Amino acid sequence: MNDQLLYTTKELFDSYLQGKTYSIPAYQRGYKWDTKDIKRLLKDIHDFTPNEDLDLFYCLQNITLVEKIDSFNVVDGQQRLTTLTVILSFLEEFELINEKLQYNVREETENFLREFIFRKSDLKDIQTWEQLLERSKIMGKDYDYQDVFYLFNAFKTIQAWFEANPQSIQDMKDKILNHLKVIVNLPRNIEEQELFENLNGKRVPLDGADLIRALIITRVAKKEVGELDDTTKQNVLINERRVKIGLMLDNINLWWSDYNKQTYYRQFTKEAKASSDSSVAFDSATYPINNLYKLYSLTYGNGILDMDYFEKQVSEDGFLEKLQILQRTIENWYNDNVLYHLILFTCMYAGYGNKADNIRALDFKELYTKWKEYHRKDFISFLKERISKSEVFDDLIKQNGQSDGENENTAFRESWFDNRLVNVSTLLDIISILSSNNSTKLPARYFKAYKEDLEHIFPQTPIGDRIKDKEKQTQILKEYLEIINQSLNDDEKIIVADNDIDWDNSDWKEGIKSLINDRIGRVIPINSLGNMCVLHESVNRGYGNDFFLEKRIDVMRKAQDGFFIRPHVYDAFNKIYLERQDEAINMTMMTRWDKTDILARRRYIIKRISNFLNTSNEQA
Repeated sequence: MNDQLLYTTKELFDSYLQGKTYSIPAYQRGYKWDTKDIKRLLKDIHDFTPNEDLDLFYCLQNITLVEKIDSFNVVDGQQRLTTLTVILSFLEEFELINEKLQYNVREETENFLREFIFRKSDLKDIQTWEQLLERSKIMGKDYDYQDVFYLFNAFKTIQAWFEANPQSIQDMKDKILNHLKVIVNLPRNIEEQELFENLNGKRVPLDGADLIRALIITRVAKKEVGELDDTTKQNVLINERRVKIGLMLDNINLWWSDYNKQTYYRQFTKEAKASSDSSVAFDSATYPINNLYKLYSLTYGNGILDMDYFEKQVSEDGFLEKLQILQRTIENWYNDNVLYHLILFTCMYAGYGNKADNIRALDFKELYTKWKEYHRKDFISFLKERISKSEVFDDLIKQNGQSDGENENTAFRESWFDNRLVNVSTLLDIISILSSNNSTKLPARYFKAYKEDLEHIFPQTPIGDRIKDKEKQTQILKEYLEIINQSLNDDEKIIVADNDIDWDNSDWKEGIKSLINDRIGRVIPINSLGNMCVLHESVNRGYGNDFFLEKRIDVMRKAQDGFFIRPHVYDAFNKIYLERQDEAINMTMMTRWDKTDILARRRYIIKRISNFLNTSNEQA
């Protein structure tokens, strides 16, 4: 058997079989297509217009077979195959279909097929089911079974349709025999029972990627070459083109096999869903090129993955070109560092929390449409504008240029201990990466919090739940009190004598914690944007309530050891926000973190985001 996937009805009942028959195994349910299914099929075929030059045909989707010595067991598609047989019977193509279909469900079904379907009979003259049963009873036959009823009903439905459309008989016969094609799936190396169970569970060995590939290679190559007087030359050119198309599809599949690329575009591909009534899977894990087909369906369709849709698309002029342009665009977005970061960030966060102005996240179709409208520079400006109009960034931009007093007052009022921090921190990471002028990319999974915690740089409390080292805990407590007491009035300062410290006394420990918590909100803007960062749990949970210096050393060490440290975290612990001072060197600058640092970093973050969103940087 060759690797052809598509066969005309005539080929299906003739050359494909090579002397074998189609066998419906006993484990299959009987034939059960009703009137509406058959009428819909006949209407679809009737409305379809073949085109030899463009190799346009009506595709009846797939049947799945298991090859035996003398037959092909029909594991999936018996309803379609049986309906074709009955239609051909009405059209009196008896030589083509005779004894080619075996029903092992019951002997009576076999007898009915032999007597009324495979050869010329008076079935057209029998008007009702009751008349058939009465006639059969006289002959000593019992056809009172559900599958036989549906076979009889199918024949009468077909007869009634053609009687209502008498002018269509010859035209329909030609379409059905020569322009209706069936996708034949002949899996290897799988047991028949397992195959049947997989099909019933909607897990089909023949994937949408295989079927679309077959359609593209079959139709597009012939359409591009066209009809030539020299048929030998035509066939050579068609085969060469098919090989090139196959290699092109293989290269696309290879590009998509990269996990990072799949993760990046997962934001969009997750919106494409398989049709609820389709038995064809679009498994991106096994066939990575399915990611492209998902994005194509989102761009040019409604996002429903269905073979009927792709069959129509492939038959249209320009399909392969559209597919290739879409793939080149996808690669361009991924490879261009600015586009890579801004596109995904915009689509994830541009609509965050801004319902009043109807600023929402872009879907893939809108994004692709805008890309085609704009030049690259204008497209980048469009993305930045979308980001800047989101509530969280619109609010920050409005705060740019605040006086020192306004900056401090806002810092004490605000609380960034929520998901907005991930939003802003991710944009800070992107700004740092794009400012570095190298090809580094923020991994797609880190556009969200990935096994990460929201962390205070200045700790919320100097007292942990469990005291491991009492001496160190005492040192932390004193450092903590020194920082907050310098901003408190004398009557509010917390004074703790050495002989009062008792870490084994839970009442004392809770009392000092409560006292500190009461004071801290007045002097340290703990939850301010300037004091928050996003840290991987493996890094953050090792800090406990350590002070800045120890945290800084640990961050640097973890970065050296290969842990992922977000750029905004690295920048914070290296105090990138500080400006060069002309006065005497502050030797404690890199060892302490207090309110001054929080306010300076807050101002720096707001200015950095405002400048990035409101002006075109060199990378753009």
